[in-house]
Formats: sequence, C-alpha cells, structure tokens
Amino acid sequence: NHPCTASFMSTDVSRRRLSSQEMAIIQPFIERNTDVHEIMDLAHEKFGKALLYNDIKNMRAKINKQIGCLEELLHRLRQTGPVKVLQDNAGFVSKIIFARNDMIDVYHKFPEVVGIDCTYKTNKMGWPLYQFVVTDGFGRGRTVLFALTRRETFADIKEILQTFKRFMVDTSKTLTFTVDCATAQMKALKEEFPSCNIVLCLFHVCQAFRRKV
Repeated sequence: NHPCTASFMSTDVSRRRLSSQEMAIIQPFIERNTDVHEIMDLAHEKFGKALLYNDIKNMRAKINKQIGCLEELLHRLRQTGPVKVLQDNAGFVSKIIFARNDMIDVYHKFPEVVGIDCTYKTNKMGWPLYQFVVTDGFGRGRTVLFALTRRETFADIKEILQTFKRFMVDTSKTLTFTVDCATAQMKALKEEFPSCNIVLCLFHVCQAFRRKV
C-alpha cells in the first residue's frame, strides 16, 4: 500500500491539476522557457501545488503546439484584414485585435452608434472577448472588431480603442457608444472619444440592478 502522508498526497494528480486561472499565471513562464524548477517553485509558492518535472514538460509541449496553431491562425487572419498583437512590459502577449476588411466596410456604412460588448469563457485561455458592434439597416447587430485581452484595466481598454481608430482610419462619424457598467470602459472612451455620447446598455443596467436587489 502507498503511504497516505501529506507530502505523498500532494503529488497526487488531482492535487497537482491547475485551474484555468492558475494556468493563466504559469503559462507565460512556460512560453518563455523559464527553468522548470523555477516554475515548480512558483506553483508551490502561489498555489501550494507540487508540480512534477513531467507536468511542466507536458505543459510546454501542449503550449508549443498551441503557439504553432496560433501563428497559423494569425497568418490566416492577416489575409482577411488588419491584425494587431500587443505585448505587455514583460514581453508577454496581452491582446489580439483583428477585423476583416468586410467588417470595416460595414462599420463605415453604419458608423453612428457602436456597441461594445464583452463575453467570458469563450476560449481556452480564459481571456475576455470584446466585440465592437454596429446596427445595420435591417436592425441586425454586425460585429466590426474583435479584441481578446488578458486584462480589462483602463490602459488595456484604451489600447483597444486606439487600435479600433487605426483600423477604421476615420471614426469621426461615430457619435455614440453603448457600453455595460464597466468604469474602465467609460473612462477610456471619454479620453479617446471626448465628443461622443456614452450610453449604458439597458440589458446590463437591469442585470446589475437585479444583482444588487
């Protein structure tokens, strides 16, 4: 029989498995080929999990495969329109922003009101996905820009808005933005589009109200 000591149980696979949030912290170090033992120490210090050498090796192989798939995907996206990959101060990818040329054409046909919406848990990385949406002549929402971002701070939203302006070239006809209740979004919009109206989305306002009541 195997011993049931605390040190032995800590190496059980169920105790070593990382959550998506924990993996998001560890992954940048794996991508940068940080020493395996340093990553093991980090996991133990941050999460109290005793990762094995083979755990890191398997993670690295999986991530390298994903990076290859990402490069292929970015290459395909660049054939359809502009793509911007932004990095943070440590050199890690922090945002992937893209729009197809036909999406940019749709924006210029209906530029007056732009809705900004964010969805969660749409990808393996766990990054929030921002969509910039206009309403066409049939009353349908049409996405004109996608942005995957690691974080949602004021600085992050500002970078997304700046990229939106560069992609669309001329945003002078946009008069109104509809957003949820996120303070960072409204603050960034006031700075990047000072003359535009900012309207709160009724759905998100009601949702926030129900959570508080």
